[in-house]
Amino acid sequence: MMWWMLLAGWLVTILVVTTFPWSDFKGHAHWSTVRWIPFSELSRPSPGVLFDIGANIVLFIPFGYLASEAMNGATRSRFVTTVLVALGLSLGIECYQVFSHNHFPSVTDVCGNALGAAIGASLASRRLRPNSRADHPLQPAIATPIPLDRSRVPSNNG
Repeated sequence: MMWWMLLAGWLVTILVVTTFPWSDFKGHAHWSTVRWIPFSELSRPSPGVLFDIGANIVLFIPFGYLASEAMNGATRSRFVTTVLVALGLSLGIECYQVFSHNHFPSVTDVCGNALGAAIGASLASRRLRPNSRADHPLQPAIATPIPLDRSRVPSNNG
């Protein structure tokens, strides 16, 4: 229950951050401002573009973590479901931004949001796995020998 409450709070945060100011919403679409080609902004990278991409990734890392923790089920299905929900949420946000004068919807934003959610879900799945040396690819598990049982067994030879 706690994970669902935290996730709901973070969803509100995402929606406020990505849609504010609400007075900017107009009743007609601005399809000419949509950046349809992912990462095309990187052909002329600027600090603003790099910040925007980074901010989209960072904004969705907690979403991915919290969504993955809130769901029950196998780790793989949690991961896939989390990323698909993040894609749907991100597409919804970008559709809202099509009707805004000061927002510029972009497929790059959708990709960054999905990547952030995937990172968060991956972090959650790592937390769920037991922490053993065998899980680490660079450190093989150390075999511990099993000592022989040297206890006396009563004999029936009375």
